[in-house]
Amino acid sequence: MKETSSYVSRANGGIGIFAVTMFLMLFASTFGLGWISLGAVAGAPTPEALGDAGPDPTGGPGSGWIPDQLVSHSLGVDSWNCDIATGPGGSLHVVWQGNASIGGWQIFYSTSSDNGMTWSAQRGVAGSPDDETNPSIAINPDDGRMYVAYERWVAGNDAEIFVAWSDDGVSWNNVIVDPFPALAPQVNPSITVEHNWASPGYYVYVTFGFEITADNQNVYVYRSPDRGASWTQMLDRGGLDANVYLAPDMVYQEGPGGVSRLFVVYAQGTDLFDTTSIVIEWSLDFGGTWDGPSFVANESAVVEAPSIAASRDGDSLIIAWQRNIGTDYDIRYSLNGDPTAPGTGWSAAITCSPTGSNDANDLAPEVVADGEGTMNTTIGGNYHLIWTSDSPQYTLNYSSRRTDLTGGFGLSVDVTDVGGDPSRSYPVKGLTTQQRGSDWHAGLVYSSGRAVRYDIFYTTPGSRVTVDTDPAGLDVEVDFMIHTAPANFVWPAGTQHLLNALTQALGPTQRYVFDYWSDAGPDSHVVTATDVDTIY
Repeated sequence: MKETSSYVSRANGGIGIFAVTMFLMLFASTFGLGWISLGAVAGAPTPEALGDAGPDPTGGPGSGWIPDQLVSHSLGVDSWNCDIATGPGGSLHVVWQGNASIGGWQIFYSTSSDNGMTWSAQRGVAGSPDDETNPSIAINPDDGRMYVAYERWVAGNDAEIFVAWSDDGVSWNNVIVDPFPALAPQVNPSITVEHNWASPGYYVYVTFGFEITADNQNVYVYRSPDRGASWTQMLDRGGLDANVYLAPDMVYQEGPGGVSRLFVVYAQGTDLFDTTSIVIEWSLDFGGTWDGPSFVANESAVVEAPSIAASRDGDSLIIAWQRNIGTDYDIRYSLNGDPTAPGTGWSAAITCSPTGSNDANDLAPEVVADGEGTMNTTIGGNYHLIWTSDSPQYTLNYSSRRTDLTGGFGLSVDVTDVGGDPSRSYPVKGLTTQQRGSDWHAGLVYSSGRAVRYDIFYTTPGSRVTVDTDPAGLDVEVDFMIHTAPANFVWPAGTQHLLNALTQALGPTQRYVFDYWSDAGPDSHVVTATDVDTIY
């Protein structure tokens, strides 16, 4: 005879009902042998959904993103102005500006090799006696060398742009980009690296602003031919004219036929309060000569914080920016389906409305394309867009769309924890993409004021997962570790995990034996995490 205890756990998305049958072990005295009868399962049960039918509007459980993971480890100090990049093999690398015990602001670095779930102890990148601010990071996917551009407020001078480079994240070499003392602040650096050329035959580029006066600002581009050791100026937009060119961003793209293209975008106006144009320039010879400038958009209000991304397969470009209409801010973007002619072909500016209205103040957009951390130039995939919103509280809103420009941006979702409190005063955040399995996923870092001080947090699409048993309290094996059910996990989408049902003794004459999983998998099998909260 057998006793059946249906111990069923519920799943979402069709992955996981797990059942164990409790059998009464009977020993025949004549033969001295035991026997077990495995119960048959009549089909897989219907999965049970958790949470909302769609993304949770508050960024909590059901949002499709994992709970925020702490990156910065400093206590009693603030951390702001962060950036993130993906390295070879999907490693993640974050830099930020934080208070240091030696006084002033310093640039710190941390890395993760487990999809952002844990982060290394932070290390200083420069450790100079001067204030170091506003870092930007790029990584060559062939040799893995990391490059960090930042402002260094050298005593007796204005800010100067330095680039630190490292092969291991432990030892850093710091080089000044422009060796002549700055006569005015050099600010807001953005660094990029050619991703399709093997080491050492690739260039590194950095662009930044040069604030001669508030109403006279230039944009510079410098290039390094020797992996960060030396730098040469390739572009001075503004020269001696008295206009404003500010907040540059830059992206590199290998287009059809192997043509390399370098794009620089910035805001332009006649004075600081008249920067109403988004402008692009581009080079087809590694910064040697430049085409443009050409207007992407001419707005009726001040624009700032432009961000540019380019599809890895060379099909398209996207530029997003912040538009200020009085005290109201919104996010706008424009698309170009022919990067061989970036001077034309830009779509009319489109407004992002995170909740279907324009009531919220939205600021500081970041945009990135699939393919970060790889040399592959055939990847299309998606563009990912993130921005800060203040409705109903300060949150980060996310949306994506295909790089072939079919369809459009989907409904945005708040991806921060409930009470995550992204900094509005320091809204600079970092956005990258990471391949997990066959799909690409966005990865985000930002400065959060949820505690007394501001810290850097990371999040990415994923889910909260519970592996449970009925009756509760039995053991389950997950990723080669034994857990007592119910066991709770946070899994980034696309990661794979081993579930193993264990035969367990209930007493001297009884034991639990595996019956079935809802996905019809064997007792030990691998599941792939999704962005839907799940109970197995």
